[in-house]
Amino acid sequence: MKLFRTKDLIILILGLLLSGFLALIWHFRVLDVGEKVIVSYNGEVEQTFDLHADGEYILVHPEGKNVLTISGGKASVTDADCPDRLCVHQKAISQRGEAIICLPHKLVITIEGGDTSPEIDAITN
Repeated sequence: MKLFRTKDLIILILGLLLSGFLALIWHFRVLDVGEKVIVSYNGEVEQTFDLHADGEYILVHPEGKNVLTISGGKASVTDADCPDRLCVHQKAISQRGEAIICLPHKLVITIEGGDTSPEIDAITN
């Protein structure tokens, strides 16, 4: 007794290939390179930086201090005076939607921009 027929295997393999291809397209369409680094403190946008302009910025707030470093199109927290320093150990971010979060300092750093939606030339009736 055969477990799978040849046609069943072909359909299964084609389904797996198609789902892998669609996942790859989704990955590159949704996670694209951003343009801006948004720094929010306590839920309010505090500062915005260009992701493609290298620099080091000291972010000082009542809870403490973080150092934001932008280099080579990536942003990272390179120093902080919070007790756990988890924000320092997070990977550098560069793609739209990624974030670095420092809970003790109520600080959220996100990447925005890089919109891939088509531009509108004109609207006609």
